[in-house]
Amino acid sequence: MKLDFINKSKIAMCFAILCFCFSPSNVSYAETLQNIDLNTSESPVKIANCECPDKNQVNTEIPAVDIKKTEINEDKNIVPVLDLKGGVQTQEIKKETPVEIWLNQDTMTGNWNGLRSKAEEHGITVSGSYMLNNFMKEHSGGLLNNSRPSYQGISNTSIEFNTEKMHLYPGGKLFVQFQNIHGKGLTDKYVGDYMYFNGYESSRSGPQLSEYWYEQSLLNDKLKLKIGKQDANCEFQAIETGWEFMNSGFNFISNSLLPTYPNAAMGLTATIQPTENTYLKYGFFDGNAIGSQSGFNTIFHKDGSNMNVEEIGITPSIKNHPGKYIFGLWQRSANIDELLNDDQVNAGYSPITYKSNNGLYTEFEQSIFKENEKQEDSQGLTIMGQYAWAPKTRTELTKYFGTALVYQGLIPKRNNDSLGVGINFAQFSNRVGSINSGRVGRKGESVLEVFYKIALTPWLYIQPDFQYINKPYYADNSTIVFGVRTNIDF
Repeated sequence: MKLDFINKSKIAMCFAILCFCFSPSNVSYAETLQNIDLNTSESPVKIANCECPDKNQVNTEIPAVDIKKTEINEDKNIVPVLDLKGGVQTQEIKKETPVEIWLNQDTMTGNWNGLRSKAEEHGITVSGSYMLNNFMKEHSGGLLNNSRPSYQGISNTSIEFNTEKMHLYPGGKLFVQFQNIHGKGLTDKYVGDYMYFNGYESSRSGPQLSEYWYEQSLLNDKLKLKIGKQDANCEFQAIETGWEFMNSGFNFISNSLLPTYPNAAMGLTATIQPTENTYLKYGFFDGNAIGSQSGFNTIFHKDGSNMNVEEIGITPSIKNHPGKYIFGLWQRSANIDELLNDDQVNAGYSPITYKSNNGLYTEFEQSIFKENEKQEDSQGLTIMGQYAWAPKTRTELTKYFGTALVYQGLIPKRNNDSLGVGINFAQFSNRVGSINSGRVGRKGESVLEVFYKIALTPWLYIQPDFQYINKPYYADNSTIVFGVRTNIDF
């Protein structure tokens, strides 16, 4: 009998030990151990008021574990972990090397030993970038037979002042951007396309004060007013999917005559946002802007032209898939002679001089597939569409169509890379042949573009690009242009 009692006592004791080891309280005890600071002698590990199946509540206190008495590596990268048996294990946290830290930071130059974030806290944000475009045209086609590579580089340095963070007054923002363009492009001399295959190509080089403007937000951001020298494409026809492409047709529609890179213009922009997903915009700009000048050189001239733009947009989220839909009108006040066809020229017809030109445009971008349904995750497929019209009596490019697809994160573990395929088509007025020698019968120019944007780091990407340009406006033969864009954020 005594032996049976002892055996039963042993079994009961084992069962009690097992219940303790696998109880929720013990798991909580292990989690608490993981948060212990190895640099302090205090051990705040206590569990009280444990709830038992019995109606009576028992106060049980577990002795504190003295971490110093355990043989744990005191390296800061080693943390204690309590296993289910009650023993203390160690787990090493991988420490990033200086090279890994550099590659994973947002900008190439980093935080400047804390100076950058300190300045941002006080309302001063400094940023910069350098973009290098290297392109080569196939030997035949275009204007001239040429296969030598061409490059053009652009550096941007900007400073933004936030008046609220500077403890002046809320809602104010002052922005200044310096730009330097160098190198030569291919379009004017070798390709002859109407819609530049490189939207950042410029016939002008050298430094310039490209933008300086002030923006004031009012009525809880329901109203915004921006005045100064500005790039109109940042406010109007601003489709992010189009900016992924290199061809200028996808960036901004060529027949709308917006004052944009490299000729930002003095102007006023007003934005009204009645709801979170709708906005109305109006812009008034100098129509004869030259980017390398201050902006005051032409805006007050009596014979100068003005540019008016009105745009309405909605930014809905359809089943957690974001989109943007815009419609706009533009008017340019300037004397424009009527375009004539061959019959009118041969008959000695005198062209009408119009006092203005006008047109309309509509664009959209819509996410149609997401790998992750979270709103902030941008991996997936986005579709884009464009249409623009201008009167054929006053505008060479009278109709424009564009459509494109961009997929971000198509290749596994390359979540920030993008693959894009797009095609656009420019239809020209049937009257341009008689006043543009050598282009009689030119009906349209079309472009097929394919690119793959490789995000090597958060601050560096390389973008190989291929474009087939069918019937360039100023050339006799179709051609192929291919190249690489490299961008670094400082």
